[in-house]
Amino acid sequence: CGWANVEFLHGELIDVDLSAKVAVYRPPGEGTGGLQGNQRPPAIDYISFDLGSTTRAADDIPGVREYCVPTPPIGQLVSSFEHALEREADANSDVPLQYVVVGGGVAGIELALALTSPQRLQNKSASATCTLVHAGEQLLPAESDMARRRLHVILRERNVRLQLGRSVVGVTDKAVTL
Repeated sequence: CGWANVEFLHGELIDVDLSAKVAVYRPPGEGTGGLQGNQRPPAIDYISFDLGSTTRAADDIPGVREYCVPTPPIGQLVSSFEHALEREADANSDVPLQYVVVGGGVAGIELALALTSPQRLQNKSASATCTLVHAGEQLLPAESDMARRRLHVILRERNVRLQLGRSVVGVTDKAVTL
């Protein structure tokens, strides 16, 4: 966090006062109250709610534990993808890396776009395609039609193929079965 001049506060969020630009939180293991005595809540200009993520049904779908890389911890995910890019670049293959992202919420869409980002692939001889699998019939149903259409254009431009209304039923070292 130091390189970004960001302070990381781990704990339970109690209140955010946007007009006063403060966040009241309880550090782990500090009882049931908020800040103690004359402690002041940290001042905020920006706040990121990183609530974590879980891989649903990881134990219910054959092959997920053996062949998939979960999103958290993010370091493991990034390292896995960087190694794949390096292997592909070393192999001088004309076949693009093929990623599958399961979950078409905001985080899954962001991951699919990051994996196919021209900046990420820059200085690598590898290219990438991605299939985004989403159980819902449309991405981001709470957003406007115009926003969803624009998103679909961007996904097509990035070689992200959509599989909507589909669920993963199995994974092997060579395939994802829907």
